[in-house]
Amino acid sequence: MKYDDGFIIAINPRFCDSTMKNTFIHEMIHIMHDHLYCEKDDFEKCEKEVENIIKTMKNQFDLNHMP
Repeated sequence: MKYDDGFIIAINPRFCDSTMKNTFIHEMIHIMHDHLYCEKDDFEKCEKEVENIIKTMKNQFDLNHMP
């Protein structure tokens, strides 16, 4: 959600800690890559890009233990 030239990422607090962290990272990548305003036709492409970035991060920083 855009708010005063910033964004609010709302995450359900009923999720476990690791799910909340992973969701936050996922949504931050969308914000950093300007995916929030992508066309419907590009939705899958944006999601795949985020998946690839997370995969690269896990490999680069040896975070493969993350779910």
